Amino acid sequence: MPQDLRAFGDTAKGLIKNPLGIIALFIVLVYGFAALVTTFASSLSPGERLPLVWFLVLFPVLVLVAFVWLVSRHGGKLYGPADYKDEENYIRMQLRMETKVKADVASSREHMVEKLKATLENRQIPAEVQEELLTEVKSTFRGLELKTTSEATAGSSPPFDLVAPGLPRVIRWLGENKKNFKFFGVKHLRETVFVSDPVAQDALQYAIDRGLVELYKVPNPKRPAFPTTALRLNLNHPLVQQILGESSA
Repeated sequence: MPQDLRAFGDTAKGLIKNPLGIIALFIVLVYGFAALVTTFASSLSPGERLPLVWFLVLFPVLVLVAFVWLVSRHGGKLYGPADYKDEENYIRMQLRMETKVKADVASSREHMVEKLKATLENRQIPAEVQEELLTEVKSTFRGLELKTTSEATAGSSPPFDLVAPGLPRVIRWLGENKKNFKFFGVKHLRETVFVSDPVAQDALQYAIDRGLVELYKVPNPKRPAFPTTALRLNLNHPLVQQILGESSA
C-alpha cells in the first residue's frame, strides 16, 4: 500500500508540470473519490445513490466537452516548455500567438477609430479637435495593443531579444540623447522619433511594461488640464545597466 501511494505521488508530480497534466490529475481525483463513495455507500438508500450514479455517468461527458473546447480554443496553453523537445519551439509558438493577438487588436482598433471619426464628423466637431482626439485615441490603442499582447503571452518569459529585439537600440538612444531634450514625451517618441520603426515602438512599450523606464507627468502650457506623459531611464534596472554598460565598453 505505501508503495502504491508513493507511485501515485510520483505520477502526480509528473502531471503537475503543465496545465494539461493538472487537469488530468483533477479529473482522476474527482472521479476516484466519487467512485469510492459510491462503492462503499452501502448505508445509502437508492434515492441517495442516484445523484452519485448520474454524476459518474455525466461527468465523463462534461469532461469531454470541456476538453474539446480547450483543445480547439486554447491548445497552445495546455503545454509547458518542458513538453517540447526543443524549448525554442515553445518560444516560437508564444510569438505566433503574440502575432495573432496583435492582428486581432489592430483590426478592432481600426474599426473603433473609423467609428469614432464618423461620429465626430456627424456632430460637426472642428477638424483640428477631431485630429487631436483621433491621435490620442490611436496612441492609447497602441499602448493597449502591446499590453494585451504581453498579457496574452503571460506565463512565458522569453528573452527580450526575441520579443523586443529593438530594446538595446531604444535604451541607448535614450541614454545618448537625454542631454538634447528637456524631457522625453511618450507621444513624441511614438509619433515622431520612432514613428516609422515598429520594432522600436514595440521595444519602447516593452521597456514601459517591464519598468526599464519610469513614467511621470510634465505640465502642458497649451493644455493645462492634460499634462504630458514623459519617461526617463530607470538607471537602477539591471537590464538598463547591462545595455548601457555594453554600449560604453
